[in-house]
Amino acid sequence: MSIPVNTMGYHDEELQKWIPIDAVGLKSENNRYTADDIKSLDDIKIDNDNHVYSSAKERIDSDFLKINEKVDQLDKGVDNKITNLEEIINESSSSLNKKIYFKNALSYGADPTGVKPSAEAIQKALDEIHKEGGGQLFIPGGKYLIEKRMFVYENTRVTMAQNCILLRGWAGGFFSNGTPTDKFKGYSGRGNIIIEGGILDGNYANIDKYPTSAMDSIILGHAKNISIDNVTFKDTISAHAIDANGCDNLRITNSKFTGFIDLTGQRNYSEAIQLGEFIEIGLNQFGEFDGTPNTNVYIAHNYFGKSDLLGGWGCAIGNHYAVYDIFQSNITIFNNVIEDCGFAGVRTFKWNNVKITNNVFMRNKECVRISQAAGGIESSKDADGVQMNRPQNGQNVLIEGNDFYDYTSSGVVAFGQIYNKEIAWNDEIRISGNYFKLKGKEVGKYNDEQAIKLVFARNVFVSNNKIYGGRRGMWVEGCFNIFISGNGVSNVDTEAVYLAKSRDTSSTVTKSYHVSIDRNEINTTGRNGVFVQKCDHFDVRDNNVLNNNKEQSSERGRGGIYVENGYDGRIEGNRIRGVEKEFAILVEAEATEVNVANTKGTGRIIVLGESNFNGYYGTNKDDYIRKITTKSES
Repeated sequence: MSIPVNTMGYHDEELQKWIPIDAVGLKSENNRYTADDIKSLDDIKIDNDNHVYSSAKERIDSDFLKINEKVDQLDKGVDNKITNLEEIINESSSSLNKKIYFKNALSYGADPTGVKPSAEAIQKALDEIHKEGGGQLFIPGGKYLIEKRMFVYENTRVTMAQNCILLRGWAGGFFSNGTPTDKFKGYSGRGNIIIEGGILDGNYANIDKYPTSAMDSIILGHAKNISIDNVTFKDTISAHAIDANGCDNLRITNSKFTGFIDLTGQRNYSEAIQLGEFIEIGLNQFGEFDGTPNTNVYIAHNYFGKSDLLGGWGCAIGNHYAVYDIFQSNITIFNNVIEDCGFAGVRTFKWNNVKITNNVFMRNKECVRISQAAGGIESSKDADGVQMNRPQNGQNVLIEGNDFYDYTSSGVVAFGQIYNKEIAWNDEIRISGNYFKLKGKEVGKYNDEQAIKLVFARNVFVSNNKIYGGRRGMWVEGCFNIFISGNGVSNVDTEAVYLAKSRDTSSTVTKSYHVSIDRNEINTTGRNGVFVQKCDHFDVRDNNVLNNNKEQSSERGRGGIYVENGYDGRIEGNRIRGVEKEFAILVEAEATEVNVANTKGTGRIIVLGESNFNGYYGTNKDDYIRKITTKSES
């Protein structure tokens, strides 16, 4: 290998060549370079492709150009991606803007001091949301004087701050989901609406300044998917807090309904939440009167009661009219507190598939009232107004897990209807696992309170309820297929179970049929434990009946089980104890084909009448059923 003369450098073993070094590059006032330093400095002249540059500067300049070229290529790709991303963002933003618009009522001139009317300003915001296809309106805290009803359109969410108060400042209420020109039918109207938060105040304190005889706070109809949540309705006048007619998937939750007064003198039944069919007598402000019913309704976690100024409602949830051949259905009333209703806490009116569960009722006249439609009245007309002159009934009502306190008339009452010898039964009712409790009094000191009252009912199961106090435990009248089992009844003025005479004067339903009273615990009654009359095919079996005849009437003796009349009865396996009763069991001669068997306890068993007997049924030698008497001759 030859080494260039007068040339500084070093021999690269890997490349097998002499590598010259620029002497100028070695000049430095402060540093002295070793041979290794010199080698490393010279390595910088060789690029990744093993190309040797004349100087480090030339190598760096070359690399910089290559980097710029790559950056230019990347920039072009990134620009394309950014352009595509911007297009996607713009499209998404445009889509979101079309679906979600947020409006603040203050931006439209709403006055939170309550001095100036605000409905017009709020309506402007709602109108703009409507033009934009939907959105959310926020009403901040404050007091807003409302001078007219405001229309909430489809795809709208109205959110009121918790300290937002809308004050009635005219003769009517606050919101509606229909305008006077709307002609919707069925469930085709303005849906997908949420109204939440805030206080809707009927402003009864200023009734002289803003006079009215009746007002609905919110009117809903002909729509799907409506939610009312966490709203307080205060001091409603004569009509309803929510008047819902013809809605599918209606949810009313976490709200308060406080204070009501009837200024008409004719609406003691007015409902805080009215669930009605869409007809003119129910709602006459918009839409087609086609009788559209409510369906798929969920009412939960609400409170109904008095306000600081006014008393409780006529009715918390219900209706007071119906339409022939149209049925409201799939209604759930869950975990509400209902207090101080002057008519009924809940009133079903020809409803199908109803669940009333886990509610607390306090100090209502009636807690749950199940009503059917009579014939020859407004509720027997069809949607076209044609009188059908026939009664009709709904069916399938579950009343379970509720607490009923201090009712003044009934915990649960069900009334069927008879018209022109046709009956509309209370059909398929289950009353199970409820707690009925009145304030403790001495027997004989209650008024007319009855835990459960069934009139013209069919296929009813009453089971596992606990009843304390009142005039009676259970009243059964003109019923068919009634099963009363596993209940506990104590401290009642008269009877735990009373089978009453039918009030029917048309001879359509003159008595009850097929009633079973089994496995109940009856303790402390003023009169008889069980009273049977006007009933055919009845069973009274396996009951514990204790401490009867507390009234101690000098005119009439009473005891554990009393049968005044009836046909084909079995009284078997009962345990009857107590020292004040006149008898354990008494079957009068007016009854027929009643047998008494296997009674345990104390007292007399008196069976009168030729066909009635102490004993049971067996067979003779030819295998025919025969009576086997167990009464001793001694």
